[in-house]
Amino acid sequence: LPVCYSVAEVRAVPAPRQVARALRITARTPVLRLRHTHVRADELPVAMTVVHVNDEILHFSVVRTYLDQ
Repeated sequence: LPVCYSVAEVRAVPAPRQVARALRITARTPVLRLRHTHVRADELPVAMTVVHVNDEILHFSVVRTYLDQ
């Protein structure tokens, strides 16, 4: 199904053992967890993805814009 947009929740969490092994870090080291909910045009969620990020390697920045309506 086509996805219209996705919403990402970003949280700092302790790395689960499997994630720590994959990222080659100590278990329970803080990582960023991105949980994306993918939504159709009719607002029906159709998929979810979860990604763990080691902030020592990849940093995130947010740019907020304000558009006139």
